[in-house]
Amino acid sequence: MSYYAARVFRKETRGVVAVSADNGEVFYPDLGNPFVITVSATSTEERRALWATYGPATDLTALGSL
Repeated sequence: MSYYAARVFRKETRGVVAVSADNGEVFYPDLGNPFVITVSATSTEERRALWATYGPATDLTALGSL
């Protein structure tokens, strides 16, 4: 599901959507939207994954690879 489609789905269902912070330079933060949770990744050592995108819009991090 694309980022845009997820936002439309959230609006139509009044639910919560979790989106990836992305794995490159393109990042679509939805700052200030309480219904969109932006997720990034950590390594097995609980550090930032080298390939993950981070920023002030990241709400949650989770294990990204084993």
